[in-house]
Amino acid sequence: MIRIYIKQAWVMMKQQKLFSTIYILGTALAVCFTLAVVYSVYIRVAGFYPDYDKADTYCMPYIQVTMPDDKKSMVYRLSHQTVNDWCRSLKDVEGMTTLYSTSGSRFVKLPDGKGDYLIYTKFTDPDFFKVCSFDFIEGAPFTEADFQSGIRNIVITDMLAKRIFGTEHGLVGKELNISFVDYRICGVVKSPSTASSFAFAHVYLPYTTEPDYDAINESMPLQGNLTAYLVIKGQAQFDAVWNQLQAKAREFNQANQGIMQIAFQQAPMSNSHTTLHYMYYNDQQYSRFKKWEVVRYYIYLMFLLLIVPAINLSGMISSRMEDRLPEMGVMKSFGASKSRLLGQVLWENLLLTFIGGILGLLFLWGGLVVAKNWIFSLFYLWGTDIRPTAEIPYEVPSEVMFSPILLIAVLLICIVVNVLSALIPAWYALRKPIVYSINQKD
Repeated sequence: MIRIYIKQAWVMMKQQKLFSTIYILGTALAVCFTLAVVYSVYIRVAGFYPDYDKADTYCMPYIQVTMPDDKKSMVYRLSHQTVNDWCRSLKDVEGMTTLYSTSGSRFVKLPDGKGDYLIYTKFTDPDFFKVCSFDFIEGAPFTEADFQSGIRNIVITDMLAKRIFGTEHGLVGKELNISFVDYRICGVVKSPSTASSFAFAHVYLPYTTEPDYDAINESMPLQGNLTAYLVIKGQAQFDAVWNQLQAKAREFNQANQGIMQIAFQQAPMSNSHTTLHYMYYNDQQYSRFKKWEVVRYYIYLMFLLLIVPAINLSGMISSRMEDRLPEMGVMKSFGASKSRLLGQVLWENLLLTFIGGILGLLFLWGGLVVAKNWIFSLFYLWGTDIRPTAEIPYEVPSEVMFSPILLIAVLLICIVVNVLSALIPAWYALRKPIVYSINQKD
């Protein structure tokens, strides 16, 4: 029966070309804009190269310190010593790494001496290459011995290698001048997408090469420039890690009564959750994050994006149903039930909606290829995203662009548009008496 409905819809689509064209284009634009919102969220929470464990990578950005003098609390990043004493000793974690706050934009001197090239750097430790699963084209990460000794061995991406040296091969052992400091290349990796703000860089350097990385503030020894990231699998592991951190805090507070008291500003949160929080609340007070509140917000937003075009399409379908009243009246006179006729109309309409959905997906893919920097600059989040520029263009990973989850999203959006636009006018038309329907003139 469904095949008959679809064949009839195909014939009607060819007969009513203007209606079909307007309906398909209207659906395509609605799907395109709604998918843009879905993409902007999904690309920030999905795991892809090399950050496959994004949902299981938890951020520990700050320690909250309360001084007994004024009862005011301050939050600080972690010091090198704090990371070693508190984080690296944690049990029940799958992995752990740190990022230094001086990571960011620097310049590479071009080999021909004709100017500098803007790059993005990330100062970290050897465990970063265990948390992120990089594909090494040649060489290897800098070692723990390099890290502890502050040796200037670095890992670069193939994108930077081709830009500077013209090739990504035969570069191990070569030197690279970054902001007037010489470094030695020890490995070349396949470049990650700029969509992964946690993993993306052109160059990965040991943070122990930075001056005063282990400096201790006498008045605040816990304060530093590091953010810790923990890989935790499952709720049981998370609870165990959180209990360890709380025990360390209690031990510290007991030993420093009358001097200072510390607390973690919030439990460690996954990279996905911190990003969603920032997109919704636009701040870093992660303790007030409520997942379903954020999810509900985006459901409402997508519903608003769909309801306006659905109302317009509903008007077109209402006019079309008036023309089909005699046909529906004859079918009812031969015993067709309202539910069967309603199903027929919905299935016929779904064909047009599905074609529009596929076209909308193609529109979005075309936009992501032609104007990706502009599209994602509309959804740019200061403080979490890497701003796309001519030197650092936005790259959409193929795992995200062709994700089955997003193809399922297209199907669901099509079904929602179909129901919102066709259900009410079809039900209203089918309520008309048989005699009234049959006597309607074209």
